[in-house]
Amino acid sequence: MSEPMSAERLEEIRSAQLGNWYSEPWHEDYVVASGDEPAYNRVVCGNTTLATLPDFAGPIALWICDAHQAVPQLLAEVERLTALLEQSGALPVVEELEGCWRVRWSASLPEPRGRFFRTRAAADEWMAKLKAGEVR
Repeated sequence: MSEPMSAERLEEIRSAQLGNWYSEPWHEDYVVASGDEPAYNRVVCGNTTLATLPDFAGPIALWICDAHQAVPQLLAEVERLTALLEQSGALPVVEELEGCWRVRWSASLPEPRGRFFRTRAAADEWMAKLKAGEVR
């Protein structure tokens, strides 16, 4: 299993999304060789060519088109599952509290218990160790 994804990396992926730019479906278009021009693949949105790839890169062009739709769907699913885990109390929650950071087991419980840290980085580091089974 891979390492847990940090909140910073998840936010980096989320902020890289195009939003409403080029929101129409993307598709791959194969352009046949003509004269001296070699064949190539295009990633197209509407009438706009977004990327041009070599002839042999058709699968990569298809992957780019699919990722345009799949990544936002995956981000939404991560958010949905994270919310479910937080509500169930099965996932620790990191929150800012009076100038420090607290890790506790449920955002829905108003309990004062938890583990306190001076910085968010220290709280995230402890969370990574917790997920790896290095601390309890």
